[in-house]
Amino acid sequence: LSPVCLGSLRRAASINAEYMGKTATKRDDCIQCDGNGTVRKIVRQGPMMLQTQRQCDSCGGRGFRLTDEREVERSGTVHIPHGITNGGKITLSGEGHSLPKFKKGDVTFTVRIRKHKIYHRKGADLGCEHTLTLCQALCGYSFRLKHVSGKVLIIQSNPGEVVQPGELKVLKDHGLPQKGNHYIRGHLYIKFKVIFPLAKSITPKKLSILEKTLSKVDYPEVEEKIELGVGSRVKVKLAPNAAQKIYGIFRAMDAYGMIAERKNESKVNAWPVELDHR
Repeated sequence: LSPVCLGSLRRAASINAEYMGKTATKRDDCIQCDGNGTVRKIVRQGPMMLQTQRQCDSCGGRGFRLTDEREVERSGTVHIPHGITNGGKITLSGEGHSLPKFKKGDVTFTVRIRKHKIYHRKGADLGCEHTLTLCQALCGYSFRLKHVSGKVLIIQSNPGEVVQPGELKVLKDHGLPQKGNHYIRGHLYIKFKVIFPLAKSITPKKLSILEKTLSKVDYPEVEEKIELGVGSRVKVKLAPNAAQKIYGIFRAMDAYGMIAERKNESKVNAWPVELDHR
């Protein structure tokens, strides 16, 4: 089966497939093995008689011969189900080998999905990347995107939208049909890349204008994440029993200390702390 495109999975297309099948009209039982497919032979070993069984060389273990067996080229229409995955199987019942005294066989095709130059697939969802200039990321964007269905989508920013590098835009129900329920569709995810202008293209005059403009806008607060490790100073809340054991004072209290190295690999997800002396 020829590789199918993502668009075929969305609209459930049909493909004409060519394949080879076996056919015959004359069947004769093998006279060498009487149609059993195996032959028996008695071998004498000393005073004992041993019987062995092996595959018939004359018919290859089939028990019969097809005197006019041959391969013929056939073709059939293969319907691609909505949302089928790469490696999925499609079966044409009764279109396989046609041999005497055998039920007509089936033909099974393995689906291979052609890699798309724009989109990548994850389940029923589609994803792609689009590059914006810094100006578009700050001031707004509008571009055309050809969908796997063949339609051209107009992708526009919302008023006042500012795009961060790596940000995702989600177009609901613009993915592929769900396997088994083609009325439910996945989503289309567009991941934005933001490119900055070349340094040589920014003149001192332009830089001065940018500085005046960007210095008067609001920026989000950045949370500083502190990574704890060996040598970090920490505050520890001690229960009365722990405080009495360490400091001889029976009351809840705060203590300070430094995270120490683990002496052995403990399953408990906690750091040992060397407390300050009081």
